[in-house]
Amino acid sequence: MGFRERFKEELEKQKELQKQQKELQKQQQEEAKKQQEQQAVEQKEIEEKASKIIISTGDIKRDYEIVSLVYNTIGIAGIQDVFSKNGQTEQDSQFRIAESNLKLLAANLKCDAIIYVKFNNNPNRLHSYGTAVRYV
Repeated sequence: MGFRERFKEELEKQKELQKQQKELQKQQQEEAKKQQEQQAVEQKEIEEKASKIIISTGDIKRDYEIVSLVYNTIGIAGIQDVFSKNGQTEQDSQFRIAESNLKLLAANLKCDAIIYVKFNNNPNRLHSYGTAVRYV
């Protein structure tokens, strides 16, 4: 076999290899897209579940099992108690974010409520925690 034949053969091998690599990349992209779509569906389900979770600073009048402690910290450096157009303060907004984060944590645990919730406001952080429970 001469130089030209070996060169053509090598080019064909490289073209075939490039074709295989492109096909593999395409498959990987399709799999990644499916995973992203699945994660989006799961995230939406978690957010829907979180919106239904009850938060109480005390006990609830329903039978439940304790699942876990849920805890969240938000940095709030420099927040002042200034009212916005809708009448809420920046601290109210941070409180709602902390509450939402607790609900998301509980939803991931497949819980129905968070009881004995506490919020502690330090100079630079808002700590929130409670007991995540599941109805029986």
